[in-house]
Amino acid sequence: MVGTPWGAGCRARVEPRSGTSWQRRGGGGYVPACGARRKAAVSDCPTGYFCAWGDTGSTGPMFKTQTSKATLGTWDNKFRLIINRTPGFACTFDEPNFEDGAGRYENDGLTTSIASRSVSSVKIVPTIRECDGTAYPHWLSETSPTAAGFGDMNGDRQADVLVRDLVGQLWFLDGDGNGKLVGSGGWNGMNALVGVGDMNGDGRADLYAREASTGKLWLYPGKLGSRVLVGGGWNGMTMLIGNGDWSGDGKADLIATQIESRMLYRYEGNGTGRLGASDWLGGGDWWDLNGAF
Repeated sequence: MVGTPWGAGCRARVEPRSGTSWQRRGGGGYVPACGARRKAAVSDCPTGYFCAWGDTGSTGPMFKTQTSKATLGTWDNKFRLIINRTPGFACTFDEPNFEDGAGRYENDGLTTSIASRSVSSVKIVPTIRECDGTAYPHWLSETSPTAAGFGDMNGDRQADVLVRDLVGQLWFLDGDGNGKLVGSGGWNGMNALVGVGDMNGDGRADLYAREASTGKLWLYPGKLGSRVLVGGGWNGMTMLIGNGDWSGDGKADLIATQIESRMLYRYEGNGTGRLGASDWLGGGDWWDLNGAF
């Protein structure tokens, strides 16, 4: 390397092979020279970010973001190479404000060249369906003339739907076309979600959920309020079914197939959300069925 002036009062040394200039700093050693810009590389894109470059060699300045950008400012129509290192999906659009969708990119560790400089906005979302719409499907239901104890979780006399997306978010659809997020996620930790009608006597449909790591069964009352522990050991059951009153006492029950014995059992609801002792309903043929309603 040879020493060369780099601006007034600035001494630098230039690396002949790369052309990178370095300036001596106090205490010894070198830092990038005055006004010098180090070439960016794909490895410079931090984990959790979406990054882009203005050429396909990933050199020069680098754009990066962790959040959606409705406009790109000086980077408008400049992307030529991109990489998605966010936990979700990166969606590119040819127009500002997420109009005219162009590309969908998952976090696969690979760069992608863009043939034309046309990206004007970027959306960062948990699931691919959110690139163009909502995380939940559209659901409309008619208003019933009377309140129903099955299917109506918020007491508005409309049938409701719960939807769990691929990243473990649970969405409540109350029949008006909109969805409301339930909690902050983590529902993939449940390996069974069972709509069971009104189990606690408040006139609203409830939800049973089985925790995969512990086998605990939880009751989430209508409107999905604070959960109540029903009991443990439920990983020993498969095909949990909640479809009304099986005992004729006016209270909803739960049906389950036991893995070890291959038997079908009824667990009688007591009107508080908890369950009574099991009652045998049938023999091992139930194991051969992969669904019941």
